[in-house]
Amino acid sequence: MSSSKKVVAIVQARVSSIRFPYKVLQKIGNKTAIQILLERLSFSKKIDKIVVAIPKDKKEKILKNHIVNLGNEVFEGHKTDLVDRYYKAAKKFKADVIVRVTGDCPLIDVNILDEMVEKFLLNKFHLVLNYKPPTFPNGLDLAITDFIRLKEVWNKARKSSDREHVMPYLIRNKSYKKFNFKNNVNFSKERWTLDEKEDFQVISNIFKNLKNYHCNFNEIIRLRKSKPKIFYANKNIPRDEGSKLNTGQKLWKRVKQIIPFHILNTKEFKKISKNEVLLTNLMVWCNKNR
Repeated sequence: MSSSKKVVAIVQARVSSIRFPYKVLQKIGNKTAIQILLERLSFSKKIDKIVVAIPKDKKEKILKNHIVNLGNEVFEGHKTDLVDRYYKAAKKFKADVIVRVTGDCPLIDVNILDEMVEKFLLNKFHLVLNYKPPTFPNGLDLAITDFIRLKEVWNKARKSSDREHVMPYLIRNKSYKKFNFKNNVNFSKERWTLDEKEDFQVISNIFKNLKNYHCNFNEIIRLRKSKPKIFYANKNIPRDEGSKLNTGQKLWKRVKQIIPFHILNTKEFKKISKNEVLLTNLMVWCNKNR
């Protein structure tokens, strides 16, 4: 046990991503992205339990089975209300302290995580995070709060964006004691997350070159300096792009990756791009026939 308080890492994950479906099940070498993340988290000295919180949806069964087969706990909850999913998962597993992790971050560094948990426990903060403002690469984002504060968010947050992204209500409310954990050097322009196929290429390059699924932040930074070209594939994707795009924009971006350019340029297809229902139906067809 890390302290008298039970520290639970809750990893939100799903296979129904619009921009990159099944991204957490993509194989990097002989392991899936979610498997690598869960193994990395298991090396934490501060986490008492790891839970993967997924949407309660038959489409997510493949992910649920995979996680269970890896020997990890699964919690099934609300599809879009992440606050509800986190709160009920935390309640079920009797968490005093919750570490929020997203399943598209297979390069999470437990050394950074453990330092942040220590900071949270020793200073009685209500929220410790490392991305407001960011100084670590996109893909190392973490947020830590306690069950009392999470329950308050569950009761009080009304905006859909607050319910989807879990922490904005705490971040915005000045009555909460917060701490932003910063790196000495600003690497916030680096992109080590898994949202797009270009991200998958970069992450695969990292593991291929370091030949170690448990490589740490400093080792990756040294690799970045010695072999910068293997990090170039996703350099034009803005940080946190997903949170700035609506569903239609995400669908359109995904469609453009699949449909040939000469078809995309027709007048008929441009009409489809303005209709979210048609785009959704097209995406279903694309995913069935990819």
